[in-house]
Amino acid sequence: MKELSNTNKGERIELISSLSMEAAAIEEAVNAVNEKVDALNEKISAYNNTLKNAKDWRDGIVQNMQDHFAGTSEKWQESEAGNQYSDWVASWEAAELEPLETLEKLSPIEPDHHRVLEELPEFPE
Repeated sequence: MKELSNTNKGERIELISSLSMEAAAIEEAVNAVNEKVDALNEKISAYNNTLKNAKDWRDGIVQNMQDHFAGTSEKWQESEAGNQYSDWVASWEAAELEPLETLEKLSPIEPDHHRVLEELPEFPE
């Protein structure tokens, strides 16, 4: 083969065109996913704000429990009832209320295979 035939050239043009259109479709899909990620992250942020309120509420309850415990006699604190109360307070303190993490957006995917095919020479130079 001395150079690409007209058929080969036509096929290459079709492939380049198809790859270019598919690359654009990928870009559109990535943008659509990132819009969904933004919307989800807004919901996660709202959830985390409510969770912070819940954590602050829990911390207030724990403080009231601790104040109550501190106001009791040493004898009661060391009793079975005092130990149970202390365990109850500890269970409230240990409740995991860590915020949810937001999601990362997808990085752009920029396939350039259509350009690679387009730049290949049609004949030896």
